[in-house]
Amino acid sequence: MSEPSLESMSDYDSLTGEKRRVVWAVIIAGLLMGTIYVTVDYFYGNVDDSLKVEDSVKYAPLK
Repeated sequence: MSEPSLESMSDYDSLTGEKRRVVWAVIIAGLLMGTIYVTVDYFYGNVDDSLKVEDSVKYAPLK
């Protein structure tokens, strides 16, 4: 199966029809997922009840 060349592609100059809707759907879905991620990270990303560890690791034991 060979790949189409630029000369043989019917929508090389501009996207029309179904392909145009698919491209816009992918762009909108990406923006929507990014917005949801930023919103969730803003509200739940900062943890205030973290544990403080006083001991420092001086060396890692070899097994």
